[in-house]
Amino acid sequence: MNGSTHTTSGESGERSHAPLLRHANACGSITSDEATLTICIGDADGDGDTDSDNIIVFFAAWDSGC
Repeated sequence: MNGSTHTTSGESGERSHAPLLRHANACGSITSDEATLTICIGDADGDGDTDSDNIIVFFAAWDSGC
């Protein structure tokens, strides 16, 4: 995406209401509709729950230096 920019806006914190995504490039720009974004900090593997798999993913990232 050479020459493209992506920006987001919204409240900071664990739950953000009305985040917007704006994509712009030489052809113009577009902004998304409002949405609700919910992030669970403990869900390291992104599968929607918190369980022992998240601990494994966390320590694998830790071991790799992330």
